[in-house]
Amino acid sequence: MKKFVDVEKINFSNMWIYFCAIPCFFMMLVTSRGFTEIKTILLLATTFFCFANLISKKNNFIRINHLIFFTFFIAYFMISLTIGIAKGFKWSLSVDGILLSYYVFTPIIILIISSFFISNSNYIPKIINVLRYITLFIVFMNVWKLLAYKGVVPDIDLFNLFYISSGRSYDELSLRISNEHNLIYLLPFFTVMFYLEKSKKNKYLDLVIIFFGAIYCVLSGRKMLELIFGCVFILMIFYSVFFNKIKNLFSILFVVFFIILFLQKIAPVLGISNIIDLAYNTLINGLSNQGFGIRHRLLSSESLIRLWNASPIFGNGLNSYGDYVASTTTMWSYEIFYVAFLAQTGLLGVALFFGGIWCILKNLIKRYLIYSDPIFLATFMGMICFVISGSSNPMLYIPWPWILSISLSCYEKPQINFCEKK
Repeated sequence: MKKFVDVEKINFSNMWIYFCAIPCFFMMLVTSRGFTEIKTILLLATTFFCFANLISKKNNFIRINHLIFFTFFIAYFMISLTIGIAKGFKWSLSVDGILLSYYVFTPIIILIISSFFISNSNYIPKIINVLRYITLFIVFMNVWKLLAYKGVVPDIDLFNLFYISSGRSYDELSLRISNEHNLIYLLPFFTVMFYLEKSKKNKYLDLVIIFFGAIYCVLSGRKMLELIFGCVFILMIFYSVFFNKIKNLFSILFVVFFIILFLQKIAPVLGISNIIDLAYNTLINGLSNQGFGIRHRLLSSESLIRLWNASPIFGNGLNSYGDYVASTTTMWSYEIFYVAFLAQTGLLGVALFFGGIWCILKNLIKRYLIYSDPIFLATFMGMICFVISGSSNPMLYIPWPWILSISLSCYEKPQINFCEKK
């Protein structure tokens, strides 16, 4: 097959992609805690260069419908914040000012960077390739870091990029790295890519990602990650059977065998007698209504529903909170994001937010049906998993999944598949 798009030669005008945008992408994915100043500088610099590129070239532009939507989005939620302050809910710029970042600055950054990639679609295959290698690095290093934490292997994380947020393994599996929320998008994304793309090299890389990603899922004990990755994994197995993709099925069964073998081998070193049983019990106990996390979310939900009843259409304000709070500092912040979002912004706010998501998903499916390119279905699956996971964790403020999904949902007239057969 012909190349998707002729790759530009590296010149001064696009050097910022390699020295600013890609390092920014890397830092956002790998380091979820720490390095805040570096990530902020890289993100602002990337946004500046994207904006400069948009206004300096005639063929680059911000779509009018995007500009209208984002303007209305920001205006609505700033009005909502004003309502919350007027109603007397706690507001301190030093503590609660992060809401301005979430609902003003982050949407502006998403709009500018995604508009650049929509106008310069030749960069998208490069970004996907970079994303693949970064994901491979993350899943390998996450597993390595956990084993190093338990003294199984030496710690090679010289710059402390990987932060262990939980290290329990005696009564449940809870060995977690703080970047794991990115895997909720990335693992389903590359699972779909493995099944559908044609490049043998990329298939092998995706298979390695699945192998280390599955091991990390088990060791982390993160219920949402396990459920989402497991469902996508099983769904694609059914796809292989239904569409007679026997090679893919054998590859996956081969990987599953080695995952179980690997876990059984390292279990004694980790001080775990039966790692499979412990992983299963961790998942079941975490989903039980007797677990602390579930009880905490139920109490939060009941409190927020009472709050929503006070103003169901417009909500009570972005900074509002119920009589049961999850945090005594940022009292508006709840793990059950969507229930809190409903109570705070009302039915109009929820309709605005999910209306935007619906447009993204609809356009991704439309492009997949037209062009039969797996990248669109993989992005659709990653976005679905990302949105679902937001129901139990406030992670929807992360900009990179929105940038990638919006850019691909607006992609026009691809010449051939992103996945070149090799």
